[in-house]
Amino acid sequence: MRNGIALCKLHHWAFDSGWFSLTDNHEILVKDAPDRDGYHEFKQLEGRQIRLPEEEEAQPHPIFLEEHRRLHGFNDNL
Repeated sequence: MRNGIALCKLHHWAFDSGWFSLTDNHEILVKDAPDRDGYHEFKQLEGRQIRLPEEEEAQPHPIFLEEHRRLHGFNDNL
């Protein structure tokens, strides 16, 4: 369960597509793509922290977040 995040359909697609990612502190990072449709709506989320389950074992593990950032080119921005 530590490699999953509960998201709505739109945000699940955007996360899997690399539109946004999360820091190890669970803050939202948004890919810099101002020419893409919907970019400005996603950009408003940047820096906000996601709500987490109370149980630590149900929270996303930093190793999976780091890999997601690496796969989608976010580590250059940290």
